[in-house]
Amino acid sequence: MQRRLGVYDKQEFDKLLALVKSQGAPRFNVKTFLRLLREVVEVSGYPLVNTEEAKLWRLISEEADLLPGEVIKELNSMLAAENPLRQDLCSVHLRGRVNAKLRNRWGPRWQREGRKTIPRVDAIIWSELTQSEQCEIREMIKDIRRYFLSFVSRHRPRKSKLDALLDETASLWLDQSRWHGDIHELPHSENSRFIQFASIALGPFADASETSRKALARRWQRRKQ
Repeated sequence: MQRRLGVYDKQEFDKLLALVKSQGAPRFNVKTFLRLLREVVEVSGYPLVNTEEAKLWRLISEEADLLPGEVIKELNSMLAAENPLRQDLCSVHLRGRVNAKLRNRWGPRWQREGRKTIPRVDAIIWSELTQSEQCEIREMIKDIRRYFLSFVSRHRPRKSKLDALLDETASLWLDQSRWHGDIHELPHSENSRFIQFASIALGPFADASETSRKALARRWQRRKQ
């Protein structure tokens, strides 16, 4: 049986599509959906995907073994700089998070403007942004810093690979379902469309006890707190 991305059988893939489409997203594009779903697969480090991009995503998902306090220092350096997206400041383990924010906040805008690319750090020239756009990016970076500050204040353990997968799945859902809220406003009910979607999307990459709707609902609720 042929599998989409070498992972999902037809029934699983059709269910993923149906859940996204049930949100009433306008101009749903299967090719875009597949490309974003591939990023989830690449975060997993699934054996069938062994590209350079996959290796990069695995590095991002592991946060380069940095503790939250070290990440906060890097984010503070970014915020203090004239151009926070400079390559020497926005390092590889933070770029994935900034890209997810850009995709969430600016994706629909760029699509309306007819741009052919998805908002990403390497597609942005800081000096060509308006002052308002620069302020938006700084706010995105502050959001990321608040997220890591919560780890420090609550003495949470390092983020696990499944957390990285769940975050990336949430980003995909935001992009494709045209969810209008922030990523941490996504529902954690095990019967919500998002949790149903995440359970199917992440099913191939972890034990069934960790990717059941009940388990992911609890995990997502913890990540929102």
